[in-house]
Formats: sequence, structure tokens, C-alpha cells
Amino acid sequence: MSRERKRMVRKATAIGVMVAAGVMGGTDIRAQTIDEINAVDLQLYRFGDFPSSNLTVTNEFPDVLQFDERDYGDPVGFFANQHVGWLAIDDGESVSRFQFQNEEGFDLSVEVTLDVADDPEQRRKEAGIRMDTMIGGEGLFIVTSDGEVAAFGAFFPFVSNRTQDDDGPEFGGAIYTPGETATLRMIYTPGDGEVGEQRATMEYFFNGVSSGARDIGNLENGVINNSILGFYAQNALFAEELDSAFVVTTFESISIQSLPPDIVLGDLDGNGVLDAFDVAPFELALADQEAYLAQFPGLDPVALGDVNGDGVLDAFDVSPFEMALAGAGGAVPEPASLALLVVGGMAMLRKRR
Repeated sequence: MSRERKRMVRKATAIGVMVAAGVMGGTDIRAQTIDEINAVDLQLYRFGDFPSSNLTVTNEFPDVLQFDERDYGDPVGFFANQHVGWLAIDDGESVSRFQFQNEEGFDLSVEVTLDVADDPEQRRKEAGIRMDTMIGGEGLFIVTSDGEVAAFGAFFPFVSNRTQDDDGPEFGGAIYTPGETATLRMIYTPGDGEVGEQRATMEYFFNGVSSGARDIGNLENGVINNSILGFYAQNALFAEELDSAFVVTTFESISIQSLPPDIVLGDLDGNGVLDAFDVAPFELALADQEAYLAQFPGLDPVALGDVNGDGVLDAFDVSPFEMALAGAGGAVPEPASLALLVVGGMAMLRKRR
């Protein structure tokens, strides 16, 4: 089946799923798309072992979502409080959590700050992105108060900065330091259905460093239909922390957008895969976008080449491009070639300024 045929089949299937969900659920969601997400729906005390805590919530989506919790009071259990802001659509009358579908690719990024009391004996605190699949468990991409950066659960391919692959430590071995702001980004690229040959993938970024696109191995070949996605803070406490603990979890610069079904980050020659043949087009796009467009009409150099997700194609995309290429099994450019790309990119930045 051709890629264009696959794209048409995925689009038709997505429309059918949305129509069916609208009829069965009594709510017309046919017009709802990922790009219409404009709010978060709060679910406070999803876990509530400390129900009398002093919790202050700031909800100014997409700029800021903050959970400031302290003074935990009398517990009813001794595990955690958990608070979630689910991505949603506010139509002016009601706020409904957006239900993600298997065929819909997305690119989600957020700046996360997990600020905790300076106590080496504290129980682990977590903050980050979560997806609830209802029937397949919960997937997490998080930072923690003990320095871990990890993705796991549900259908999420497992990645942790405490493990390594053939190229060395995941995320370059970088750790998370409580109180610092980190950028988490995840890109879901759909496959071609449950019985398709093209595998769905998830790619994680921690401060611009990519895990590489990882195949999703579940039977659904990707996102389980009607899953919800959001941001969560999980504040676990020991009994001796009750008087001293505070946890301030801040999510800023939230960005969620649909991903065109056939886009592959770094695929600058537009053949649908990231491989060694993309190195020269990447270099051309970085050095001269007009010349790139002349050679590759119809392709968007920024959408394809902005591998670190900061909205521009520049020298800061060189290292993420190299890591994504290595993760895809492509030949990594020689160090000298990469150095030339960086030098050329930095020259462009100086000229732009």
C-alpha cells in the first residue's frame, strides 16, 4: 500500500471513529481536533492520602499550570496526593477532556519545575506528562525528586536516564535537579493500524536530547483510542515529612499540536524515513533555506528540521539531529562535518541577530 493510500485510510478511519464516538456518547465531537485544545480540566486529589493539605492551584493555560502544596495536616493514609490537569477543550459552556485516537499524531512539549523541600530523606516526588488509557494502564514521562528522567507504563516504550542503549546512557546520562526547569517533549507518530506493517513510534526529549523514535509494541499499534493526556504532580510523604514538606510543581509554555501523519523529524529529503540520505539536505536547509526549497519544493525545512522543538531551524538542532539519526539506525556524520554544520549555524544566528 502506498504512503498516500495509507494516509487516506488513516484519515477516513479517524473520521469514522470520531463520528461513532459522537453518536454513541451523545456528544458531537466530530469537529474537535488536537489543535483546538485550549484548556486543562483539573482533577485534584486523584490520590488523597492527605486531604486537608493546603493546596493552591494556578491555571492559566497554556502559560502556567501550578500545584503549590504544603501544610499537609492529618493523613488518612501514608502514600501520596496526586493532582492532574487533563488537556481539554473549553467551548465556553463546558470543559471536556480531549480523547486521543490511534490515528492522530501529536507533538507535546512543556517546561516542568519540581521544587521540593531540601531534605535528602524525603519520599520521592514526581511530575510530568501522563496518559490514561482506561483499559491499558497509565503511561508516564516524568522527572523525579531523586533525579530520574523516565518514561514507562501502558504502551509507552521504556526509557530512563538510569539505563543505556547501544549508544550509551539514555538522554546522555543527564539527571534532573529539583528546583530546576526542564523541557519535556514527546512526539507520537501513528502507524498504519492494528494489522499494519508500519509501526507507531514515540520519541521523548529531555532538554532537547532525544531518545530516538521507539517502536510501540502493543496490539493496538500505538495510542489506545479515547485515551486522555495531561500533566500531573504526585507528592508522596513519609510521616516525618508532614511538618516540613512542601512541593511546588509548575508547568509552563505548554504546547500541543497535531502531527501530520507522514512527517518524520529530520527527514529533510522527504522520503518518509530518517536515514543517512538526510544529512546533506539537513546541511543545506541549515545553511540556506531558499536553496533547500528550490531543491525540495513542497517540503517545510523548519517543520522537518526543528528536531529540538524550539520553533526554529538552527545550530541547536545539529546534536538532536545526530542523536535522532543514530536512534533510527542511520549513519552519523563524521565529527568534522558536524563541526562545520555548527559553525555555519552559529554564523547564521549571529547574522540573524
